[in-house]
Amino acid sequence: MRPVNLEKRRRAIEEEMRRLAEFLAPFRPIWAYEVLNFYPDCVPHFKEEWFETLSSLKEEQELALENGHAPIDWPDSDLRNLFLKMSELEGLPHLKVTEPEAYPSWALNKVSGKKQHEIKKIVSLLPTLGLKAGDHVVDIGGGKGHLPRILCLYHGLNGTTLDTNKEFQELGLKRYQKYPKPEGAGELEFINHTFAGEENAETEEFVFKRAKASFGLHTCGPLALHHLNRATSHQALLNFGCCYQKLDPEKEARLSRYANDNDLYQFSQHALTLASRGHTTISLKDYRIKKIVKLRRSALHFYLIDQNYESEFVTVGSAHPRDYQGPFSHYAHLKLKKLGLAHSSEEELKAKLDDFYQQEELQEKLTWIYQANMIRWRFGRLLEKLLLLDRTLSLIEKGLDAYCFEIFEAKQSPRNIGIIVNPASPLE
Repeated sequence: MRPVNLEKRRRAIEEEMRRLAEFLAPFRPIWAYEVLNFYPDCVPHFKEEWFETLSSLKEEQELALENGHAPIDWPDSDLRNLFLKMSELEGLPHLKVTEPEAYPSWALNKVSGKKQHEIKKIVSLLPTLGLKAGDHVVDIGGGKGHLPRILCLYHGLNGTTLDTNKEFQELGLKRYQKYPKPEGAGELEFINHTFAGEENAETEEFVFKRAKASFGLHTCGPLALHHLNRATSHQALLNFGCCYQKLDPEKEARLSRYANDNDLYQFSQHALTLASRGHTTISLKDYRIKKIVKLRRSALHFYLIDQNYESEFVTVGSAHPRDYQGPFSHYAHLKLKKLGLAHSSEEELKAKLDDFYQQEELQEKLTWIYQANMIRWRFGRLLEKLLLLDRTLSLIEKGLDAYCFEIFEAKQSPRNIGIIVNPASPLE
């Protein structure tokens, strides 16, 4: 094993962050602001030729773009070259691991396929993290405790799972106690924990003091930072962040000295929301539904403005998929009723809504906004990568052996970038 060269790794991450920041900087007016919120002021920041390219696409090509594929089959164009460059910059090293053998049939019963994939990948990292039977681990925001339950019952670890949701923990405890323990199984405890307050801090300190490793599987917003702040040079740590929109863009999105000293980039709240965007692979059927949803939500926004109900963006919330079936008036009428704005008779209002939706000018506007978002959405992965590299660098700046990898397969778990702190440094 070669000695750890943190200085070399630090310089490599700084260079990668600089490359990303320099690429993103000219496009900041696009990725830093939601299209619908800032229409029509955002229009000059998008090139007209980009929309000519998008309008020429087949539906299958739109779907491929939605699913994150590089547009290698597109005709040569400025937009194609832009997306190909983004695909090149999105990449991170992928950690190759061997998944464990099959568990008993009941072990992962009622655990989603996505969660099963994540658990098996994390289990395969146990040797990498220097963990063996008898070691104690803590799971942050563990919910029902699926991950630590598998670690304890089938890999001999002892574990503690901390979560604010008492109901989830009770369900997890029942599941843990339901089946007989295999020989050599460890012990698992569930602690209801809010990650705030002096008394809870003492509990947390006690739990972490005896742990050899900690896991944070999709820790929401600031909870990921709370977990990373717990990182030490003598404990292994594995963290996956999510819900970046819950961060304060001024205080919680740029952590490393390098990024701050060089004023490398500045996230907006909209950019953090974009970084949180899921990259789940969807079917053509689901893509068609998603497109209808986006178009009709935008149309309702413009209707509210047209009727002088709202001069700025108003959140109307989500709706059941069946509400998008049928004419625009069906969906919009339900929303207006919920907002307390359905003041005329249902028949009269629905006719008015359909007339509004069928206007040629509105349809052109809706198409432009949807296509502008097709462009903007592609920036989400780059923003997430930059955010997580910055977190990794901030740990290295503290002298910790930290690195950043794609660990899960993106098709099964799109939020697949993990930050590892490892005292053993087996990957050097």
